[in-house]
Parts: sequence; structure tokens; C-alpha cells
Amino acid sequence: MKAKAVLLCLALLYPAFSLEPEHGSICVAPLPKPKPLGHGYALGGDPSVSCGTNEYSVRIDNGKAIVWPKEESLLLGNLSLQGRHRVVILCGGKPLQSFSFRFADFKEKKLCLFLNDLYWTVHLWEDKRCPWCKCR
Repeated sequence: MKAKAVLLCLALLYPAFSLEPEHGSICVAPLPKPKPLGHGYALGGDPSVSCGTNEYSVRIDNGKAIVWPKEESLLLGNLSLQGRHRVVILCGGKPLQSFSFRFADFKEKKLCLFLNDLYWTVHLWEDKRCPWCKCR
């Protein structure tokens, strides 16, 4: 009985057996809806960072570009917790914005990627701070 208790304690303390996730994930929030402005619609922000066609997509590292969701959040999982990741936002298949991040810079391993509808810039925050990210 004592041996089982010791093994259980070791398993809980040893990092390989911990309950921490081995991979991180990014929940991509749906694109914000354009806001009515006078007779048309405004995408907002600096024109150099907005996509006039509204054909946004996102690519993580060297992966395939994925169409940015318009109605429901999209979960991108199985991302390594080690090293840097590169996020590229594309407009009509052409790079528009990019940044890199490390999961080590965040307290959580589940993040939220979203477009700010005021300046039309991309943000990556911890998921619990983003009620608009609905990946569960």
C-alpha cells in the first residue's frame, strides 16, 4: 500500500505525468461585422491593415492558410508549446499582417485570435479574457 502511495506522488510530481496539456490551441473568433456608416459600410481602422474584399485567412507557422470564420469560432489545436510560432494574416491570399508568439509568454495554453473592429488589427489574448471566442 505504501509503494502505491509513493508511486502516485511521483507520478503527480513528475512533469511527464502532469495534467498540463502537451499542446496549445488557438481559438479564432469570427470576423467582426462591418459597421454601417452613412450610405455604406466601414471596415474601420487604417486601410493598410484592412482587407477590402473581406477575404481574410490565417496561417500558423508553415501550415496551410485557413479561411477566417465569419459566423462561428474555429479551433486550431495541436500546437507545440515549445519555441516560437508565426501567425500570418492574409487578405485574398496575400500577407497583410504577421507576428510571432510563444506559449511560454501566456499563463494559459488556450489562446484567442481576433480582429479588433476599431483599428482592424489582430490580437492574441488568453481565451478566458475573450468571451467572443466560443471554442469549448
